[in-house]
Amino acid sequence: MTPDFRTSVLLSLTNEEVALVYEALGHLEPAGEAVTLRKKLAPLLSNEVDSEDALPLPKTAASPSPDSSPSHPNPSACARNGTTLRSDGRWKASGVFARASNTTSHSVISALASAHYDSPLQSPTLWIDSVRNGLVNSRETFEGNDLESIISRCQALRESDVAGQFLQMLAGIQLSFVYQDKHVTPSMTKFYHSHVRPLKNAPALRTFQEWLATGAKFGRIAAGGSVYTLLLLSGLGLRSVAGRVHGLVHSDVATMLRSPQTAEPELILRRIIPTIARMREELPLLIEIGGTLLDCTSFKESDRVLGGLKTLELQLPPRSSSAWQPCSPVFSEDGRYISISKAVSTYLNRSAAGTAFSPQPSQSADIRPRPALPDPMPLDVTIIKTRYSRFHTLNTCFPARRDRQENVAWTNLYHEKAEQGRSAQSVLGLRKLLQDFYPNGYKASKDAYIRVPIAEIFAYSALELQNDDGSLMAFVCTAMPKGMKDLLFPSLIACLDGPDLFTARPSSLPAGENTPPPFDCLHFSWYNRYTTKGNDAPSNVHPYELHLRNSRTNTWQMLPYPSRDMAEYGQLFDRLTEAFRDVFAWIGSMLQVHLPEAEYEALAQVAESLPGNAVSAVEPFVSLVVNINVRTEAHRDQFDKNLCLALAIGDFSGGGLVLHEQGLVLELQNGDFAVFRSSETTHFNLNYVGRRATFVMQTDAEFDKWTGERNGWGHSDYL
Repeated sequence: MTPDFRTSVLLSLTNEEVALVYEALGHLEPAGEAVTLRKKLAPLLSNEVDSEDALPLPKTAASPSPDSSPSHPNPSACARNGTTLRSDGRWKASGVFARASNTTSHSVISALASAHYDSPLQSPTLWIDSVRNGLVNSRETFEGNDLESIISRCQALRESDVAGQFLQMLAGIQLSFVYQDKHVTPSMTKFYHSHVRPLKNAPALRTFQEWLATGAKFGRIAAGGSVYTLLLLSGLGLRSVAGRVHGLVHSDVATMLRSPQTAEPELILRRIIPTIARMREELPLLIEIGGTLLDCTSFKESDRVLGGLKTLELQLPPRSSSAWQPCSPVFSEDGRYISISKAVSTYLNRSAAGTAFSPQPSQSADIRPRPALPDPMPLDVTIIKTRYSRFHTLNTCFPARRDRQENVAWTNLYHEKAEQGRSAQSVLGLRKLLQDFYPNGYKASKDAYIRVPIAEIFAYSALELQNDDGSLMAFVCTAMPKGMKDLLFPSLIACLDGPDLFTARPSSLPAGENTPPPFDCLHFSWYNRYTTKGNDAPSNVHPYELHLRNSRTNTWQMLPYPSRDMAEYGQLFDRLTEAFRDVFAWIGSMLQVHLPEAEYEALAQVAESLPGNAVSAVEPFVSLVVNINVRTEAHRDQFDKNLCLALAIGDFSGGGLVLHEQGLVLELQNGDFAVFRSSETTHFNLNYVGRRATFVMQTDAEFDKWTGERNGWGHSDYL
């Protein structure tokens, strides 16, 4: 078969056939023909995916090498270089406990090992004294402004902060167990409204969710190395860092601590374990967790109690008895135990009375209480039911092209047609235009478009368009509060450390140029695609001890996992979620009220089932895509579950969102958002003038395999 003929054959395949051939080639040895063909197939698949295919900031979007292997799985590029990991072979117990290796878990272990009794700066002795003094018998006062008094105050504040952070982590674990015991409804939101909101000083829903999420993380780490590991984190000032880790890093740390042979063991065996062994002797603790008074010096009891916290993750490996032998002697001096529950009351009462310094305010967004956002204001929603049939053959076929250059040409052609569309001038005018727009369930003319100047017609209101069966076609909202809307773009610029990434765009491409310049994007996403299925795996062997015969076994993708950008740009993600916390909460509240209940619940179910009790920043969705200077080509987001949301940000004009099959041009302005069916709608953006970005919120459709059968691991004794 000649190369030209082979290429013509590939171009004639359907999307499904292309995907199957691409996947099959991925199972071949990466040599010669397979790599060449995969490189040819990669651009053929690009038309069916979102702008996810662009590389992360600060690079511009480009096609990744199909035969490269990223350090973290990145399904945004999987249509080009990923293959589905199948579990249809025979499973074999390896006897070696695997883990999802990543640099973040190693850095946490390295930090924990930096605290030891021979260190002049980071000796746990100081932290143990601070906890004991802060909880039991501190009566010292710190008046005066002389050097000695100021130094004494600084030291006392530091000690108080260590004790406060330690107690916060323990309280989060206790809260997670109480929630687990009382949680009988399938929805965390319903539990909050029925059990938490009526309480005095009740936190906001989002704050409650974050307390549970961080409590689960700290509970997992404590299950790996005991509660004394949490005291090390407090002393090192790492509570905030540990609370912010994304994905399953906390479980990796716990696995490495319990079973050091899964990592480079020297730091754990020679530093961390001996340090913890001495800490348990110097600070024996009792804490009530899950209705049990836990003796923290007994690691057997600790493993039993803390291992009972269910977080939708695989169980930790058994603790290595040889590695943890220094912590095995039974501690029997009852008179020296400190009861955490009694000590916390003493600590808080003294702090309230001014006889002890309160912990410094935390810089972490994980546990900081916030006032609840007001309930959504009544919103005027215009509902228009159309004759559009979403399942008609002419609406389900992807009309653009797979070849990149041909798709660019197709997009440019329909750019012109969309620009020339008829503009609706009022609600009544829009109703009239739509009345006969889909006479047989589809557009009467494939070249016809209706331009909808959203902000002009629906100022501080919303538009809901329905298909012929009453299902949602699109929901568009312009009601974001002005103070929130005005700060969107300045906040984004601040998070990106300045406006340098933004390029002011002209209204059209320069003469002689047909291809729009690439745009930057970041994917802060949870994925469940290309997962390692466990349908035929034995239930009595831990999944991390299994591997497939004659096949690579990817333990990282047995459970849902975060995108590569979540790890590489974690600090930026934290800044964005903090800066736009109220924006995301407001959007979530609007969707909960105005989306069809079944559509909202389907998305919320995924958001509440993330491993580790993780909280999505953009609930009910689980993924946030940040697009800079965005003008997309025609595409469908085949991996999206049901709906996606696009929020326009910037100082720009133009850039309308085109829904091709529906023949609509939604002219969004800064702060307007649109919800639509991205997986079944060909969409692209028109040219714009100025500086423009979008936040796109979506959920991976493959999560259905997780919420239903837990990726085939639901039968496992270890989930």
